Amino acid sequence: MRESTRSPICDAVRSTARIVVLALPLGVVGCDDPSGAPVDPAVANDTGAAAALNARRLVPLSSELAAVVESAEAGDAAAQLVLADLFEAGDGRLRDDAKARVWYRRAAEQGLAEAQYGLGVLLFEGRGGPEEPEVGIEWLQESAAGGYLEAMNSLGIVYSMGRGIPKDSAEAMRWFARAAEGGHLTAQLSLGARFAAGYGAPADAEKAAYWFHAAAEGGLPAAQWRYGLALASGEGVPQDDVEAYVWLSLSGPARSHRAAGDLEDVASRLTQEQRLEARRRMAERVMGRLE
Repeated sequence: MRESTRSPICDAVRSTARIVVLALPLGVVGCDDPSGAPVDPAVANDTGAAAALNARRLVPLSSELAAVVESAEAGDAAAQLVLADLFEAGDGRLRDDAKARVWYRRAAEQGLAEAQYGLGVLLFEGRGGPEEPEVGIEWLQESAAGGYLEAMNSLGIVYSMGRGIPKDSAEAMRWFARAAEGGHLTAQLSLGARFAAGYGAPADAEKAAYWFHAAAEGGLPAAQWRYGLALASGEGVPQDDVEAYVWLSLSGPARSHRAAGDLEDVASRLTQEQRLEARRRMAERVMGRLE
């Protein structure tokens, strides 16, 4: 799932449509006409959303989804974004990147930043049509200008890669920083890693630890591991084996064989009292997230 800054109205429309689609396999999908023809042959415009959905044997089109289709056809950008998402992320019956391009473009041309991002990604990756990285980047830039954090993070990646645009590590850092300051967790992790390595900016252990901590607090396992390492070594933060043990333990999903070894190294330095304190802190953090 994307980290987004969607408007409440867009969230509401998309939630309704997704609930409908999730319910379809329970009794709506797979009711093919015995002749093999589309269930609703009266739909003449085979480029429209209703026809595209009917072609996948969605029988009948629910009233909620039909309303979304009608709104999209009438020019509602939020509804157009819903359909684009459904075609891009749908399962085998719904997936159609070419249709997703059409609907992302319609919403993007109305200035919807998330649709501009979706269109930019499809164009950049060549999904649903020709690969057009330069045009895709232009749409990502439009989206970023509209404040969409995911587009900012993607531009950081694009400038790091140098695909469709000249490679520019400093510019990549600028985009990662904008996304990170807005709260984008993976951008915070990327920014921390670049400060740690001195890639795109002078190495700065304190800034690296700051951004690792920000993403770790947001629950990103890889950042929790990196912040735990910083605490264990004292790089950019005061050395603290108890806190290091806490963060390395919380990073469980990110732990490789090497990371598990890091946890064991820190654990070997803890007294029994420190282990108990670390477990108490871990329990507090877990309970705090549940409240």
